[in-house]
Amino acid sequence: MTRNNRYYITTAIPFVNARPHIGHALEFVLTDALARYHRLKGENVRFLTGADENSLKNVQAAEREGVLTQTLVDRNAAHFYALRDSLNLSFDDFIRTSVEPRHLGGVVKLWQACDQAGDIYRRAYRGLYCVGASSFTPTTNWSPACARSILLRRIWLKKKITSSACPVMLTNCWHSSSQTNCASRPRRAKTRS
Repeated sequence: MTRNNRYYITTAIPFVNARPHIGHALEFVLTDALARYHRLKGENVRFLTGADENSLKNVQAAEREGVLTQTLVDRNAAHFYALRDSLNLSFDDFIRTSVEPRHLGGVVKLWQACDQAGDIYRRAYRGLYCVGASSFTPTTNWSPACARSILLRRIWLKKKITSSACPVMLTNCWHSSSQTNCASRPRRAKTRS
């Protein structure tokens, strides 16, 4: 994103349920190349990366290793941060989602802005949660990985069926290509079933 000679770029914030792999390295190097290119153009660049430490994948990986989740994410986040030296990356910031108060503050501000815009409501939901996709997935949309996971671990089905009123965020209106259509949309009620 460019604004007033400023350029902001970020990698995806990866789950740290394992050490980084070649796919992470590729993403980080390509993002770094873009950041360096914009710096060469004289733009004020902010290049962010970090670690998503709040995921079921991290919890399951820690359980498999027999360690506390925080121990696992501390160790693996350090491996991701170490890519800075081994790949000569130029990121300006590395955020960790479980230990940095500024992350929580940013999330709270985002949720409050979405709520004030009427983009959050509660509704009843019942479905399967696919850990691999990190999302609730209707059975008609299972990826091969989700289907394999379910077929290989029948207990998974019993644990992952969820039925409750959940907050739902309307994210499509936050994309720049959708803002024109969403600007005139009617405000949604804060709760619905």
